[in-house]
Amino acid sequence: MLRAKNRNLLKSADFLISVAFLASLFYLVHYFDWGAGTKRGLVLLILLGLSYLASKYLSSNGEVGVNKKLVFLLIGVFLIFNTFYLIKNINSMPIDIGTTTINAVNVLWKSGLNPYASPVDPLPESSLYPDFFLEGYKYFPATLIIYSPLVLIFGTKGIYLTNFIFYLLSLFLILKIGRVIYKDLVIPYVAIILFLSFYLVTSQLFKYGVNDILPIFFILVSYYFFLKEKEKWSGLFLGLSIATVWLPGTLFLIILMPAIKNRVRFLSITLGVVALFLIPFLLWNYQSFIDSDFIILLCRGEDSTSFLYGLPKIISAVIKGFIFLAFLFFLKKIFESPICQDKKGIVFRYIIALVLMSLIIKWGHRNYQIWAAPFFAIQLASFRLEVFKLLKELVRIK
Repeated sequence: MLRAKNRNLLKSADFLISVAFLASLFYLVHYFDWGAGTKRGLVLLILLGLSYLASKYLSSNGEVGVNKKLVFLLIGVFLIFNTFYLIKNINSMPIDIGTTTINAVNVLWKSGLNPYASPVDPLPESSLYPDFFLEGYKYFPATLIIYSPLVLIFGTKGIYLTNFIFYLLSLFLILKIGRVIYKDLVIPYVAIILFLSFYLVTSQLFKYGVNDILPIFFILVSYYFFLKEKEKWSGLFLGLSIATVWLPGTLFLIILMPAIKNRVRFLSITLGVVALFLIPFLLWNYQSFIDSDFIILLCRGEDSTSFLYGLPKIISAVIKGFIFLAFLFFLKKIFESPICQDKKGIVFRYIIALVLMSLIIKWGHRNYQIWAAPFFAIQLASFRLEVFKLLKELVRIK
């Protein structure tokens, strides 16, 4: 009896150490920011390596015993902390991402002007490229529309309140996906704990007011319906993701497509939803839309959040070339493999895609790391350091 109790205590301690370890790694992704892009990239590679180690649990549906009371206690503690963090910062002024959304909402609904053709996001690059209008809204129309109701009612607070709603909905989706992927009934709740413990996500959403929770929430919904073999709904919600912020959803589309049974229908639904949001603004002023959302990406220079910032241009270009070739090889393998029978592995494949993307883009700002956070949480929920087991083995060797 005493031995069994000690064994449970060791399991609980190992669980807490593992959660703290993973939360600390993700905190480093937050901590290494300006001037530390290389360090952040290395931490992401470590997380990718741990995700690979955890993938054996996904493939075998192995069970990992965790004390349920401890799990629910941690969920409660983190939820309370994050809620108080929101309350503390709800009167803050969001950084440029949130501020431009507020400006765009007011320009569209109060002034009746096109937010993609109005100076809602002044940039220093604008003076360098006078032939293009680079000061319009930088996100796709669904982002603007989703934030509009609460921003019009509560002003700046509407950004944080909208983020909180989609944050809670994302937690629910992580639980639902975890229940499909894992045989152990507790592990999905561990995924929730990990997502709640990622300070980068909490601070970006509830202090800086970024909008990246929207595309990720819709990707989670899309993936859940895909797992439940409801491809029409999956395509619809993936279209909503792309209609908010185009890059994370487009990457997920590339990863998901080989596993889709009716690809033409799926792609038609996804692109149809995107078109539904884009066409009115393209007809309104297509040139300013293209300038503000795409040309700006070419005009912006590399900054110190880039993984390869500071290296000579030739060396940086060569390394980026190798990483890009690795990405193409990775995509080739996906399309060649029988992925239709490995739906659960899409989480890990999406993590690979996001990490490789982070290593080659010209800027790796904190808000982009939110895209991978729920998938790291799902993938690493079954990961354990097994510190005490390792110590026991070391003592036995001695």
